[in-house]
Amino acid sequence: MATVLPSPTPRALRAASFMANRFRATPPGERVMLANAFFEYLGLVGGFIAVAWYDLRTHASRRTS
Repeated sequence: MATVLPSPTPRALRAASFMANRFRATPPGERVMLANAFFEYLGLVGGFIAVAWYDLRTHASRRTS
């Protein structure tokens, strides 16, 4: 029987909960800055995913042709 490795998901959820709780504990003026930083990082991650997806598609099309 194969050994199942522990998932990193619980750690990620704890980290996300901690960050979300800190967001709600900040004064309203600082929330705008935190939200701006969040969306900036979200955009960066989306860009990295788009580049990786494009790279995988181009490599897959080269293999088939």
